[in-house]
Amino acid sequence: MEIKRGKYTLKSDRWCFWVEEEYEFYDKKTDKTKVLTRNASGYYADIEQLANGLVDHLIGESDATSMRKLLEDIKGVKQKVAKMTYNKLSQITEEQISE
Repeated sequence: MEIKRGKYTLKSDRWCFWVEEEYEFYDKKTDKTKVLTRNASGYYADIEQLANGLVDHLIGESDATSMRKLLEDIKGVKQKVAKMTYNKLSQITEEQISE
């Protein structure tokens, strides 16, 4: 599975789920900007573990300087992950289910 959502791509194979993130890299040697990908999560056995891991990862990137700001960031991250998970499930077609 490979579902792109903005700069993030939700991927899976038979054994695990993970999220990759696109980012821009400026190469001084060629004087060009390249779009590269990096792992934005760990590797998880199921989608629920991935969602929890992604929440932890995104919260860890918070620049909060107060508890109130941290709580707002946590709420926003949980909503973002829930939306990503919902979008993944909503893209499943009846043909895929019957396979």
